[in-house]
Amino acid sequence: MRGNLSIVVLAAAAAMWAEGAQAAQATFKDWTVVCDNVRNCTAFGFPEEGAETQAFLKIERAARADAAPRVTVAVDGGAQAGQAWSLRIDDREIVGGLKARPGEEDPFGRATLTPAQGRSLTAALANGTGLAVKPGSGAGVTISLAGSSAALRWMDDQQKRAGGVTALVAKGPAPAASVPPPPAVPLIRHGPVPSQAGVGDTLPKSVRARSARTATRTCRRICAIRYPRGWRPG
Repeated sequence: MRGNLSIVVLAAAAAMWAEGAQAAQATFKDWTVVCDNVRNCTAFGFPEEGAETQAFLKIERAARADAAPRVTVAVDGGAQAGQAWSLRIDDREIVGGLKARPGEEDPFGRATLTPAQGRSLTAALANGTGLAVKPGSGAGVTISLAGSSAALRWMDDQQKRAGGVTALVAKGPAPAASVPPPPAVPLIRHGPVPSQAGVGDTLPKSVRARSARTATRTCRRICAIRYPRGWRPG
């Protein structure tokens, strides 16, 4: 079951890599942030290692100055039709009555916060130690907030929001207009297709060597994302 969490996070990171090469990634204790090359960022918070139930908090934010964070909480196997969730930080309810939905492609039940709920939650994260997710009448699970402040501060910096009113954590007096527009998406133009005449069935040794180096670098990137303790592929 612990492998489910890694699959969800790897899928999100892989999507960013596929869309134009990852600009940056960083891990802070129980939190990981990935950003693409046009400054769209996603932060993930996890339970402490060894937790019986897997869950994650996901904070997505586009690079635009006026973009609001989109906050989703997910619990492994934790959603039933019509079930309501509550979110508490250090025993103080921040959000209640969240409508959960089952996962479509994985076993994680999810609930997405409204923009107002997302702002309330992100504002409270930095000063807490744990985010308790209580699905319906179940026992619930706690997502660690260790590293959350540093992760969101780093995300603010990557999006050029630090020191401004749009920052999640690194707030300051700078107006929203001080956030630069996101860079243009790189346009890759394909060249003419070279002739395949005389090309054999076996790749040249130089090409095989380069492919092996690329595969090694990709593996290192993926393995940098924190896996739950004890998880093994398959």
